[in-house]
Amino acid sequence: MADSTSSTPGGKQQQKVSISTVAHAKMILHAACKATQQVHGILIGHFVGAAAANAAPTLVIEDVLPVCHEAPTKPIVDTSLRLAGSHCDSLSDSRVVGWYTANERLGGDERPGQAALRIAASIGARLLAEGAENPLPAHAEPVLIMIGNSALAEILGAENGCDASELPNALTVLGRDQRKHWLRRFPAECVVSDKDGKSFKTSIDAVRSAVSSSSGLALVPLYDFVDHMEGGTNATGERDWLINPNVARMVQN
Repeated sequence: MADSTSSTPGGKQQQKVSISTVAHAKMILHAACKATQQVHGILIGHFVGAAAANAAPTLVIEDVLPVCHEAPTKPIVDTSLRLAGSHCDSLSDSRVVGWYTANERLGGDERPGQAALRIAASIGARLLAEGAENPLPAHAEPVLIMIGNSALAEILGAENGCDASELPNALTVLGRDQRKHWLRRFPAECVVSDKDGKSFKTSIDAVRSAVSSSSGLALVPLYDFVDHMEGGTNATGERDWLINPNVARMVQN
């Protein structure tokens, strides 16, 4: 990825990011299922303000909504974000807090594409506008998460019985830099699993059990918004992109 700094614009306190095991598993499985295509999705969560006035807040990513396995068009993005907003309204204290993406695994480019950068900027502007009615904690910011294909290959290719706590989480969390580009890396110590701390062991073990080591095909289906739409009226209930209950059960088990 492009060189960047872990310092925040204007010297702000560095936000922490806590990612649920379900959210991490869905992001990794989405990229694993669609290996020859780029993938995109929505981050759902909330911000927790720090007790001290000058301390960093925490962004809690509770879940993700897989959107597409292709270049995201404006109608797909607009519709999925609108539905995500309605979904958040049915939850307690949740909102759209960012975007995730992975490039197709055929090449070596692990930088976010222009579409993902534009969408992240749009979500950031929307959160800022919403702040008048639903204020954010000081120093809070949405994020763009990039799934690294080399780290994903390491997760999927590791030997059976390996210690998953030693494997990478495959995520690079990005914030806005001083030039207002979404290329500022969060320090690794600021990104943790809600269950396992820095290791992400639970979600990595779940994903490895859900992807066949021989074929690389997912044994547990994960549907994105495009899958949901392509399924037609008879399959929309089965292809529940908002919940993906099969993945949630997989992680819980």
